[in-house]
Amino acid sequence: MPKVKKDCKYTKTYDEEKLQKALNEIQSGSPKKQASIKYGIPRQTLQYRLGEKFKKGFRACGLYPWNADNIDFSKCLGKIHPNSETEPPKSHMKIINNLTYETFTQIVGDKKLNKLKEGKANSNENLCLLLKISQHFNNVEISNTTNIYENDVNESIILIENRNTETSDKEHYTEKELNDMPIVLNDDNGQRNDIQLEISQRNDNENLLIRSW
Repeated sequence: MPKVKKDCKYTKTYDEEKLQKALNEIQSGSPKKQASIKYGIPRQTLQYRLGEKFKKGFRACGLYPWNADNIDFSKCLGKIHPNSETEPPKSHMKIINNLTYETFTQIVGDKKLNKLKEGKANSNENLCLLLKISQHFNNVEISNTTNIYENDVNESIILIENRNTETSDKEHYTEKELNDMPIVLNDDNGQRNDIQLEISQRNDNENLLIRSW
């Protein structure tokens, strides 16, 4: 650094751009005194910047010549690499829409809701409703037609009936088994009546008493 006198205040009257222009003119053959007067830069400063000590120091870190426009800062500054560990993991959970009462009413229908309130809906109809609600949660568009799930319902009913027939292929039943066996009858209006078969023995004769309930 150029020597300065004690108790002497110096004010810098040039910027880095002027300094680079002065250094370029000196390297092109212009006298240092002329460049110093032209750009208002002390000759000691020009001499120091042209010295080997200054050049070697900045060559070591790749910042020579000191011109911000000619420096590739990517070679001397650290790079920020994205950290994959800090990235939020992608969620594989399926988003399920909330089932509102309005949507539930659209899926089930007013006619079916009235049957449910009156207790007249049979098991097959309830199965169809469950299938519709399940399809809604799977983001499948619901149709207003009543037969859209007919195939699925029929397949499920067949599976249930097959299971029942496998366990009911007995030729003889006890009195208790017959009493506990439900019988389903459909009248002309399509209503469902459940009756229980009771057997009582009187005078060694078997009589069938059918009680409707």
